[in-house]
Amino acid sequence: MIHSDEAARTNGATRTDRADCTAGISSSDEAAREVTCGDEAVRVDGIRRGDAAPPSAGSLCDDADIRDATGAANNDDVTRGAALIRRVGGRVVRGIARRHIVAELSRAQAQALAEDPSVRRIEPDPPRFPLATPLGSGQVMPWGIAAIGAPGAWSQSPPLRRGAKVCVIDSGLYAAHDDLAPGGGPLAGYPADIWNQDECGHGTHVAGTIAALDNDTGVVGVDPLGADLFAVRVFGGQDCGWTFGSDLADAIDQCVSAGAKVINLSLGGFSPSTLEREAIERAWRSGAILVAAAGNEGDSELEYPASYPAVLSVGAIDEEGRVTAFSQRNPQVDLVAPGTAVLSTVPFVSRHLVEVDGLTFAGAPLENARESDGVEGPLVDGGRCTTPGAWAGAIVVCQRGDNTFAEKVDFAQRAGAVGAVIFNDDRGGFSGTLGDMHASIPAIALSGEDGAELLAHLGSGATLVNGAQKTGSGYAPYSGTSMAAPHVAGAAALLFAQVPSSTNAAVRAALLATAQDVGEPGVDPESGHGLVRVDRALAALRAGMEADGPPMTGFLVHCEGLRCTFADASVPLEGDIVARHFDFGDGSSADGAQATSHDFPRGGTFTVTLTVTDSSGRTGQSTVPISVISADARPGAIAADGSREIALDWAGIKTTSVQVIRDGRLVGIALNTGSVVDRLEDGARPATYRVCSAGGESCSGPLTVLPPCG
Repeated sequence: MIHSDEAARTNGATRTDRADCTAGISSSDEAAREVTCGDEAVRVDGIRRGDAAPPSAGSLCDDADIRDATGAANNDDVTRGAALIRRVGGRVVRGIARRHIVAELSRAQAQALAEDPSVRRIEPDPPRFPLATPLGSGQVMPWGIAAIGAPGAWSQSPPLRRGAKVCVIDSGLYAAHDDLAPGGGPLAGYPADIWNQDECGHGTHVAGTIAALDNDTGVVGVDPLGADLFAVRVFGGQDCGWTFGSDLADAIDQCVSAGAKVINLSLGGFSPSTLEREAIERAWRSGAILVAAAGNEGDSELEYPASYPAVLSVGAIDEEGRVTAFSQRNPQVDLVAPGTAVLSTVPFVSRHLVEVDGLTFAGAPLENARESDGVEGPLVDGGRCTTPGAWAGAIVVCQRGDNTFAEKVDFAQRAGAVGAVIFNDDRGGFSGTLGDMHASIPAIALSGEDGAELLAHLGSGATLVNGAQKTGSGYAPYSGTSMAAPHVAGAAALLFAQVPSSTNAAVRAALLATAQDVGEPGVDPESGHGLVRVDRALAALRAGMEADGPPMTGFLVHCEGLRCTFADASVPLEGDIVARHFDFGDGSSADGAQATSHDFPRGGTFTVTLTVTDSSGRTGQSTVPISVISADARPGAIAADGSREIALDWAGIKTTSVQVIRDGRLVGIALNTGSVVDRLEDGARPATYRVCSAGGESCSGPLTVLPPCG
């Protein structure tokens, strides 16, 4: 569902003809009732038994839906709550989830109800837009656009101008999308024959967050007049696939040749590349800002290209303003931006949806569910669908959890349901598979938010569609640091467009200096400088902010056993780096050289700090925990079939998984439990092992296993 401060729209019509109020009922003696009214709301919480005389049975005949929704156990509470609402002249609409009452109240009626001592809380019933594709008439503002202060930037004087070129290195973009092409900046890309194709939708989604048009349809991006988009396609296929660092280096050069002022990199991996880093530094020297996703592993490992010093590394926050569990947490994180359920443009129209009471809820597929252009039936609540219920002819709504998707759908079809909807037991959406089961009924997955909204329509006739997606101007919510990065890229584009005289160093400085603090006070590995605020950054640039800061500082490291090689990758804002000092965290240090090696005394984690000084005397510092790996191999006896088990033990790796290398070849990925067993088919031959971190940037020394004696 889409949050908005506008009046609720149903099928494109603005709903202003009534004020709805929602009342909730608890199962305790102090019943929790919540009443919500359009722009005023009443939460009737704690109407105690005996506080109000129940109305006659006949007075609730027109509100049978309340009794049905709340159940017999709460009938008296619902009756008394409804009586209070009627007493002030309101009209009861329905009950929700056994705890709430929806009512129509005027502002005066809501105030009168609030004065009743048995009313615990009053709150508005906020409008929600269905997440349908297409969205229908009108335009919505994704929550992230408001969170970074974009509307405040749009309202600043002088008015907004177009002009900044943004290069999106991704899976291409759907150039025919209604929210990207008509009336916006020119679309172009590389390679010439495929940049405007996007099978997986990732690049189109990123582009929409940056520059979806302010055109009264769909969504709006950070730069609402439409930045000039230049797409370089490096991914392909329906699953987006992957690419090499060399391809990325070439793509960055293509962006520079096209005159891009902002380059968005919603991609990454663990190992650094000199070729890639040099391309990034060339782009910086050309005057461009580079923005990249920090990574989605949820650990402290450095991912690239985000962790190169000349790149703004962007982590993700959720709608509550908290850093997400999946966002990387390391010293190179510069900013955070919205990264959960980010609504943006995609190159296809979803046909996994449920329609009820004029609303459309778009979901995701469940593999091996039957495709259908539409089945019809009343919505029924199946709870977690752990056993079959009385669901014949109905569309059953199941909450995720306690059993598999296949079991839920199997129970639904055995009970005679015509379809099933599984909604998340947490915020956000998901997709999944029924495994080996091939269901005879259609089934889809919904987000937790949409599932909760759907439960408000139990008993209503609904239509469930589970069909293949079609190419078109669609919209979908995605999550990840890939979705956070384009908020910052769009902010940089807007700053360049509105203050054309700004340098990339000044734009970077404004974005960092004006960020809104998140979490622990000050700069921290979870959120960097904080949440990007484009409104504050624009005001600072217009007030004359200039770049006057330390070098962008960082270093690359590769370890083999206890020996690590370090290379300074710092980039000065101006001038040159004239001095370097490495503190290795074990009592040793080194000065002067751009690259140096160091032998650590043992395996473990060491905090290494690089301090650099530029030709103007300004110093920059980067502190990173380094994994130094110690490992051992323990061979077993040769088995009867000639094979031999080799136990590998290690310490000092921080990543959640490790690479196991045998004789120079990757033989497996294992969880970082500190030990794993490999089996040599030919136990009589020697083998050499290495254990490496997930990205391969740190490895143990060689562990050679010799044939057994005799």
